[in-house]
Amino acid sequence: MILYPVRYDSLLGQPAPFPPQRYHPGRAKGACWPMFHPIFEELMSFYKKVKKAVNGKWYPQGVTVGPPVGTEEIARQLAQLTSLSRGDVYCVLAELGGVMAHYMAGGQTVKLDGIGTFYYTPDMKGQGVDTREEVSARQIRGTHVRFTPECRRAANKKVTARALVPRHVDWIDIETLGAGGEGQ
Repeated sequence: MILYPVRYDSLLGQPAPFPPQRYHPGRAKGACWPMFHPIFEELMSFYKKVKKAVNGKWYPQGVTVGPPVGTEEIARQLAQLTSLSRGDVYCVLAELGGVMAHYMAGGQTVKLDGIGTFYYTPDMKGQGVDTREEVSARQIRGTHVRFTPECRRAANKKVTARALVPRHVDWIDIETLGAGGEGQ
């Protein structure tokens, strides 16, 4: 599968993707959003039908298919889109988690352009106390990594585009695929 860079404006309902070309980090800001999508007609995600015990109602629940896409494949795709070698990209990706953890452990957020922001939050597991004076680090049982996708907002503060989420995704019932259907 070949991935193409997408003009930032196309995520806001404007022009279609650029013609196939490589993304270069030195390009003028805004000329190319560092977010890549496969051919738009082939974007789809899958759901299954799940009955919730809480209220007895049925809901679509997102499911993944196939094995996870690994670092090796991501490095290969990024190498095709940049002037870097697959090995160089792989090394950067392999070290990224440790570098991010270093900054987050120091109390900072980590913002990756075109992706979003990562930060730590404490896990208290219901260890609340009655007074402000009783609050302490002993209540913290672990650490969570939180992620907020990068977004673009209109003047009224409404989110108009979100990184990692294409403008349109066709949701397909996974059961119809198993039955030989094409989904709805």
